[in-house]
Amino acid sequence: MAKLAQSLYFEPEEGTGVECKNMVRPDPFFMRSADMWQTARNNDEEIFLYAAYYDHRPLEGISNLIRITSVATQLYTGVFCHIWFPSFKNPLIVRAIVTKSGRHSTVMGTTYYEYFFTCNAQHQLSPLPSEVSVVIGSKCEIATNALDVRYPSRQQRLDFGICVSILYGFVNPLSFIDWLEFHKILGVKEITFYVCNFDYRVYRVLKHYQEEGFVKFTRIAAPVYESHHTACSRDAKTYRFLQSITRQDCLYQNMYRYKYLINVDVDEVIVPRQHMTYFGMMSARDIQRNPNIHQYLFKNAFFWLDANEVPQHPLFLHHRLRTQNILEAQYGLNMYKAILNPTRCIIMRAHGCAVPTRNSYTQYVDTFLALKHHYRVCEDLSTDLDVLNSTEVCKTLTRNLTNDLTTLRFKDQLVKEITKRYYDIFLPLSDSETSSTTVAVAAAANAITTTTTTTTTTTTPKPNPPRNEHPKT
Repeated sequence: MAKLAQSLYFEPEEGTGVECKNMVRPDPFFMRSADMWQTARNNDEEIFLYAAYYDHRPLEGISNLIRITSVATQLYTGVFCHIWFPSFKNPLIVRAIVTKSGRHSTVMGTTYYEYFFTCNAQHQLSPLPSEVSVVIGSKCEIATNALDVRYPSRQQRLDFGICVSILYGFVNPLSFIDWLEFHKILGVKEITFYVCNFDYRVYRVLKHYQEEGFVKFTRIAAPVYESHHTACSRDAKTYRFLQSITRQDCLYQNMYRYKYLINVDVDEVIVPRQHMTYFGMMSARDIQRNPNIHQYLFKNAFFWLDANEVPQHPLFLHHRLRTQNILEAQYGLNMYKAILNPTRCIIMRAHGCAVPTRNSYTQYVDTFLALKHHYRVCEDLSTDLDVLNSTEVCKTLTRNLTNDLTTLRFKDQLVKEITKRYYDIFLPLSDSETSSTTVAVAAAANAITTTTTTTTTTTTPKPNPPRNEHPKT
């Protein structure tokens, strides 16, 4: 990993493009209007290009680089970048550093990988690049693509922002509201989503929070799929194409906008155990405030939704039974999640920063301070993670559960906020649309009442004493 991080800082091989004949700048407007994905091909090699980002972090030793996210077949020949500048006819040509940045999936017999290309845009006159093209094989190939180079937003900085890599399939709209409001209480100021397909009620929730300015979301679809039905299919796993793509997009677009970037999915919450907000938690004396820390990692605990509890809303108040063994290491479920310093991360993956900047390190946060709550149906893990092989493993994981009452500290505020949201979002729908939603809202309201009346005398248990042992990196 250290060698990979080193290689992502610079690329010495370059040319001016003068030695190549018939160099033509592709029309970026035409390319943009064709599709969200642009392509580069050479015989059996094919690249689907998503976006390009300018990366200039002199304090971290990074200068004038372009990062490109893509999906491609296995690449055997060289990949080159044609970097275009506003006032120059010929491009700067450099060989790209090629890095596999995520999982792979097979579609119609062809295996595709998520790739991350790095190109050195340093020019002797130091202008800022406007577009970049990618070619395969020969550096003098005529480009058939042109990506606008995106520059990270430097709008008003937010203390805490969340990146959700891909929203697909069925998401319970009421649980979704629970999740959004819980993070508001914890101090999150903005959440960025990438959505593939979803229920119209989830779209209504997204639009509601988008109008508030709390949510941003972008539509995205896999570049290759067997049919439109499987473009975002969980079973076909084509959504895997999109996970690394969207993580890097969120990282590079919000690098200077989010002071802390939280990397979680919609069934996860990093819950402080001693504080009521993330700001309070990150200000605790046990949290190091060294600028060289690139991420804070939080241990995982499963709260099984199939653990003989009646499924009710709000989700985080009713489902309180969690695994006693927080790590579940014997099953490969060390599913940490991170709060990142985005300016010190080069490649972000599912559970944290995979490639940090130089001289960076990780702090593992003790469960005395916080724990990542992961609300899952145990059987689904075999589909999503390919680590559990049968019902027998789930029987073991769902035995001897601990009753964790930590979230009840947030009960009064959470109930108040989500009750209002349920009715604001769903009651204005027409009768024809609300047959199922209205029943769900009524059930949710009843569940809130039950929670309020049955847990008012319950106290949160004393936290476990601090522990100093941390797993190895």
